[in-house]
Amino acid sequence: NSITTGYQNMVIGRQAGNSITSGSGNVIMGASAMAGSTSSTDNVAIGTQAAQNNTGNSNVMIGATAGRSNTGSSNVFIGYNAGNISSSRSNRLMIDNSNTATPLIDGDFSSDTLRIFGQLYAGKENLAATSSIFEIVNATGRSKFYRNTSVPSSGAAGDMTLTNISGVGSAYVHDGTANRELAKTIKAT
Repeated sequence: NSITTGYQNMVIGRQAGNSITSGSGNVIMGASAMAGSTSSTDNVAIGTQAAQNNTGNSNVMIGATAGRSNTGSSNVFIGYNAGNISSSRSNRLMIDNSNTATPLIDGDFSSDTLRIFGQLYAGKENLAATSSIFEIVNATGRSKFYRNTSVPSSGAAGDMTLTNISGVGSAYVHDGTANRELAKTIKAT
């Protein structure tokens, strides 16, 4: 251990945090977790080699090698190898189980954005024909998404309905007056 002026660190694991000299307020658990960090503060690194070479502050990195090469600050990396890209990215949320620039869940705290790289399912199985699958709520209102077996005759502006009638899938959006068809797919025969 080489801590000289650092304080309030909790370190558990072989070679964990062994290069810290002035870093403070870190929680480090796992073999070689934050082993290359010297002055990083207020980080949580849990997992073998998690945040191993981290130079940033205020990060949460959970999973073996999560954020291993991170140099940014205020990140949340969850999963094996999540955020393990040589990067100075800050204010990021990355959830995955691999070293990728397009994780399953990717967020940016500074712009309040969230991206899903994969399929997103919301709601429950066996919904009634008029049950909303999910809703999106923002400062200007609410949009509901429905799955129906017929074209709805009413709705609120912004509501979206996906239908499947005799093998023909269509997408409708309500404009405040009526549902307008956006797209149609026809099953090949």
